[in-house]
Amino acid sequence: MMWRTILTVAWLVAAATAVAAAEETKPAKPWVKVKPDVLPAGTVIPKITFEVKMPVEAPAGWAVEIEIPYHFGLPQTEDANADNYLSAKPPREAELALSAEEVSARNYVIRATVKIGLLKRGKKFKLYLTREHTHPFNHDEKAFATYVKGPPGDDGQRPIIAEGQATVVHIPGGPPAQFRVVAPTCVTPGETFAVKVAVLDKNNNPAGKLWKGRLTLAGAGVAGPAEASIKKKDGNYLELEGFSVGAPGVYRVEVRGRGLDGRSNPVVCRERWGRRIYWCDEQGHSAFSDGMRQPDEYFDYGRYVGLLDATLLTDHAENLYDDEWPTFVAIANAKNDPPAFVTLVAYEWTSDAWSGGYGHRCVFYRGGGGSYYNSYHEESDTPAELWAKYRPGEVVMIPHATLSGFRWSNFDPAYDRCVEIVSHWGSSEYEGNPFWTRRVWRGGGVVDALNSYYLLGFVGGGDNHNGAPGQNHGPSRMRHMPYYGGITACLVKENTRAAIFDALYNRQVYATAGNRDFVDLAVDGAGMASITPVEGRPLVEGEVAAEGVIKSLEVVRGGETVYTVLGAAGRDHVAFTWRDEGYDGAPSYYYLRLTSEDGHVAFATPVWVAGGQWLNIDPAQGRELAPGEKLALPAPPNREFENYAVRLKATAAGPGELKVVAGSDVAATAEMAAGEQDITVNFKAAPQKWDVSLEYEGGTPLKVTEACVYPYPWREPRWVGRWWTFEAEDTEKTFLGNKVEDTFASGASALRVSPADNLYKETILWGPYPTFEPGEYRAHFYLRADGDPTSSKRATEISVAVAKAGTWVTPTPTTAKVLSVASLADGQGYKIFALDFELLEKSVCEFKVRYIGNAILYVDKIEVQQVSYE
Repeated sequence: MMWRTILTVAWLVAAATAVAAAEETKPAKPWVKVKPDVLPAGTVIPKITFEVKMPVEAPAGWAVEIEIPYHFGLPQTEDANADNYLSAKPPREAELALSAEEVSARNYVIRATVKIGLLKRGKKFKLYLTREHTHPFNHDEKAFATYVKGPPGDDGQRPIIAEGQATVVHIPGGPPAQFRVVAPTCVTPGETFAVKVAVLDKNNNPAGKLWKGRLTLAGAGVAGPAEASIKKKDGNYLELEGFSVGAPGVYRVEVRGRGLDGRSNPVVCRERWGRRIYWCDEQGHSAFSDGMRQPDEYFDYGRYVGLLDATLLTDHAENLYDDEWPTFVAIANAKNDPPAFVTLVAYEWTSDAWSGGYGHRCVFYRGGGGSYYNSYHEESDTPAELWAKYRPGEVVMIPHATLSGFRWSNFDPAYDRCVEIVSHWGSSEYEGNPFWTRRVWRGGGVVDALNSYYLLGFVGGGDNHNGAPGQNHGPSRMRHMPYYGGITACLVKENTRAAIFDALYNRQVYATAGNRDFVDLAVDGAGMASITPVEGRPLVEGEVAAEGVIKSLEVVRGGETVYTVLGAAGRDHVAFTWRDEGYDGAPSYYYLRLTSEDGHVAFATPVWVAGGQWLNIDPAQGRELAPGEKLALPAPPNREFENYAVRLKATAAGPGELKVVAGSDVAATAEMAAGEQDITVNFKAAPQKWDVSLEYEGGTPLKVTEACVYPYPWREPRWVGRWWTFEAEDTEKTFLGNKVEDTFASGASALRVSPADNLYKETILWGPYPTFEPGEYRAHFYLRADGDPTSSKRATEISVAVAKAGTWVTPTPTTAKVLSVASLADGQGYKIFALDFELLEKSVCEFKVRYIGNAILYVDKIEVQQVSYE
């Protein structure tokens, strides 16, 4: 009997353990129901009910919390007649206190706290959010997380007692109201192309109901299918092949069916294209930060609803969690499907440091990704520290909304290659423009930067926070963003990730406020993003084919409108040729500003010009420059600057060296390869005295066909030299600590020290004493630590010291930085910390890492590059 009792008890314990384990593994029950659970986009819902069935007993001080999406707005308990009024129908057993607060950039929380009494398990009560209307943007909302929490502890935080399964609320689009029709912008005669059709509701969402039926397709001069069907399997999206046009011109494709219609963007046909236009929304946010939709849904929306060629998701780094970033990168890479659809790995660095004028920057990777950096972190809270994380060409950074909290002194032309001139924020073109009406930051306009000789391509982005890339024809859900969003025209030969990145890096782009307007600009034959010398009065040529009716097309020089073409009734295509008789030869720029009757705008990236004087040479005959012979160059009409450039077209029979001689000094050199070449050589010359010539050193003469000198005041980076890399564990044994295996490190090994090594305030790495020529340099220290990621304790000091080459004196420190444990410890691998230094003479350099003893510290390597800005 005793054994039977023991076995029975053991069986009961095992069964109870199994039940408890099963309860731990099964998902939490949805003990909060949201009614209605379908909220059609754009419709008014008088009342949203949250029906709560208590999963546990809740005494006084405990609370029920329900997270609601950020776009619902902050609920309030003061005014029953105002939007988002929060009320309750509590049970008799308890009195509830209601409140609401923002808990993150993603959610608000509504809280019902038990004030008096007890909420028993299984008891029901209701919370109401009245006069709530859904936003006009559709998606499935998954953010209704639910909790029962205890009273606040000493740290002010409430412990979670019970957690429920998040409720999914469906927000479908409205009924079919329009066809969105997109065709390629650039085609050639006889070339076949596809037309994409999406069925949308009145708010540019994908229609909530499937549209089924036959389409009629037409377009003057367009050959192709006359009819097509959208079937259930198409899902309100159709791609039709087999269209073509026979001659150069501007065409459009029209689609009609069952009371709906749509008209494509302009299709421009030319005999040939050097580069074609592919459309990209370069900025937007998903539910990973403060937007809508999951990242995979975001990219799918851009491809199948926004009908874009490329979509870039730039969630705020400050809202991302470290464990989310690898997923974020993986999704962006998985959705990259060239040539049909292109993605880049990207994020937005968003500074709240208004007084610093740091602003917001989108960061785009050329390759498949890397780390992301947060403006709240010590090692990346300024633009300079952000730039220092990357090598030139690895990323492109694009400032946006520069009229709001941005200073152009926080600008690095090696990384900041373009500017977002139009988005849902409005236009940052200049202070006082009609598309920006809120508070401005003086001097933050795009024109301010251009007038300070910055080179900037123009891009447009949605930044709509709607999870709807490419659909920027209405305002954002964010109240401070009331304007049309933008998109970017990328001028590339093919739709690939590398090509889209290079277009952003090389400024081969232009911007529109959401419309796919064709815009072309040339000055004396030089296209957008060119820097060109002009002799005399430049010839400006422009062409625009707009989606809407053209109100005006303006030529802007130096920030001022100097020529205007007015639209006419129904006019959507303009081409003009105009000679600028007022140009005085000073370095300047031209761009186009298109304004449509419906309020959309477009901006052509500038052409930069400077007055120059061409050498008097017959291009057909050329001028032979014998080795050692000097060729005098004519002075430009404007000699008030210090920096100049020689534009040279020449042919060499073999390799040689070209010298630009100013007075008796060699001001610049350039390597000449065999064959015909078109090169630009920058140099400095005294404004007051002009005596500049070319000299060639080679085995054979150099045949010069064109040569021109012009002022070159634009701020461009010139990165010279190579990267020097010094592995910490191999630095000629000039270290203390231990060489260890480390999968995070390059070469899978690194230098490691810890408090147990008794190295408090010891220099653990010094050397390796390379010799560098005079110039400006940047050193990258690759460091990480195992420690408390919230600790403000100091972990290490990095420094650079120099001594004159050929001496035995102790190097003198020139720059140093102390780093905290928090700035080093995140478990995601090595972080890069930069120190800039300048050498006035040929010097030996010592790179030093001093250990302060508050964490386990790893040192991977030190990289150095010589830099120079012209």
